[in-house]
Amino acid sequence: MEKKKSLLRDVDLFFDVGLGIGKYRYEAAIYYITYVLSRPMALTKLGEEVRESVDRIMSNKRLENGREALIREGLLAEVLSAYEGEKEFGGEAFLPADPEVVWEEKRGEMERKLDVERVRSVEKGIQQLAEGYRHNFGKYGVVLEGGKLSLLYSATWIVGLLLQLSKRNTEDTLLWLSSGYRSFEEPLLSLHKRILEKGMKLKLMLATKKNIEKMKELKRRYGDQIDIRILLPGEAYATARRAICGNELALDARKILPPSSPEPSYIGTIYLEKESIEILRRSFQQDWYYSAKGIEEFDNDILG
Repeated sequence: MEKKKSLLRDVDLFFDVGLGIGKYRYEAAIYYITYVLSRPMALTKLGEEVRESVDRIMSNKRLENGREALIREGLLAEVLSAYEGEKEFGGEAFLPADPEVVWEEKRGEMERKLDVERVRSVEKGIQQLAEGYRHNFGKYGVVLEGGKLSLLYSATWIVGLLLQLSKRNTEDTLLWLSSGYRSFEEPLLSLHKRILEKGMKLKLMLATKKNIEKMKELKRRYGDQIDIRILLPGEAYATARRAICGNELALDARKILPPSSPEPSYIGTIYLEKESIEILRRSFQQDWYYSAKGIEEFDNDILG
């Protein structure tokens, strides 16, 4: 019990200083630790384990509040359906964000606010969580290694998934289709840069001319490593989100309107079967070669 309590202190501090989670932070930390280390399980069973190993008076209602906080912060995605792998999920069908990726994103914040020894202590706890995560959720972080699953997720969660893929697939080219309206705002702008900095190539197809100067700046900085094209007319792609990573994984998703919808605000299907991935790849390539135009053809930073 003491070892888990020590891990809880580290994660609770990280959720506070690094992520800025306020209400239900303690409950969120307990839920996240237990869920990552114990594989998907029903809330009632998770509550029993928490009371046995971490906090004897923790109620299921408080854990539920912690789970909702994790969903809002993008640290959990909800599994709506899973194919060829239903038995892998218990009564709780959620997928946590990769602890290692979350830590990499927020480590700088911790280093600015805490002393070196405290940061190292928290990092060790995160590494322990990351080992359990890889063991329980697989190399893609989605439990399955085949089939497909549909999710309700946030921008933060999918950024984590794509960064995780970029760490393990630097020889592949990530194909990315987006409406483009927020593709050059955070957290997506940092996502593009992080993927490129890890050595992965990126083909980015957008359905708007907005932020054309930012697109050109990214192109100047990373050269042949990135190619950006504009898909016009883009109205048909206003809510579309699509990502294809080699033969490993593909995402076909939609943004829930209005654009200001609270998180989680995306619904999509992750494909881990080669036939489906190839269908999405061919669709992307058809638009890329026959419908999209290179950014060098556009001069003004105007809304398309």
